[in-house]
Amino acid sequence: MKVELIAELSGHAAPVYAIQADGELLYSASSDRMLASWSMRLNEPNPFSVKAESGIYCFSISDSFLILGCSSGNVHVIDLAAKKEIKNFKVHKKGVYSIELLADKDLLITGGGDGIVNFFRLSTLELIRSIKISSLKIRTILFDKARELIYVGCGEGMVRVFELDYFNEVNSFCASEESVNEIIKHPSKPLLITTGKDGYIHFWKEDTFEKFRSIAAHNMTIYKLAISPDNKLAASVSRDKSIKLWEVDSFDILKKIDRRTDKGHTHSINDISWINENEFFSAGDDRIIRRWKIGE
Repeated sequence: MKVELIAELSGHAAPVYAIQADGELLYSASSDRMLASWSMRLNEPNPFSVKAESGIYCFSISDSFLILGCSSGNVHVIDLAAKKEIKNFKVHKKGVYSIELLADKDLLITGGGDGIVNFFRLSTLELIRSIKISSLKIRTILFDKARELIYVGCGEGMVRVFELDYFNEVNSFCASEESVNEIIKHPSKPLLITTGKDGYIHFWKEDTFEKFRSIAAHNMTIYKLAISPDNKLAASVSRDKSIKLWEVDSFDILKKIDRRTDKGHTHSINDISWINENEFFSAGDDRIIRRWKIGE
């Protein structure tokens, strides 16, 4: 498999923690307190940006809202149509590490460095319920639409499972001896996939949460795992400064991208966002956003 570096986007003054392609724009969030946007057609900065009071760890986008989670514990809610901030409020005593925005359920979920998960009514931003579930950080939140369950990955390695109606915990399982940083669903099999500080990709039967398989994928923490839009490829990014591409059905490795062979990142890679089945962006502590294209 050939992968070509086709663009480098620079402008952030500090590590980039989160990126997401949406429509014609790529959004990026950094510890420099800026949420920036970029034209994917031109590979250039777009005028729209947001400045927060502290570093931005995560964000989520819907048709109407852009919601930022900051190191201060604050959440910023932006009206995208008006390009205006609706509310800036403190929701955690420590940083906000994960946001799940469920517009069709009128629900906003935040996970913080204080080990708390908050559930808000999106239309009013009223707090519905706040639950302390960990002594460490809440690193990732996933909504399983088919099963109407919410999975929360915790710093001590637990995945806690909540039902949607009253947000009661209905199950839990230990996914790692260290932090769980990512939870996704396999696109064609009844499996959950988790990654984290142990550098492994773990597969779990979604009905029993019994371990199905584990792959020693990276030498250090895996921060993100993302499936391509055509569900054929997966890409993992790590603190070991590498990107790995996997065939989704077998999870056989197809390509490793690093600085030595592919002009990759020089520091930890924190996030990845697919544009289409052949292109994706990556970003990390070296402050550069890189655009990659998969060839024949």
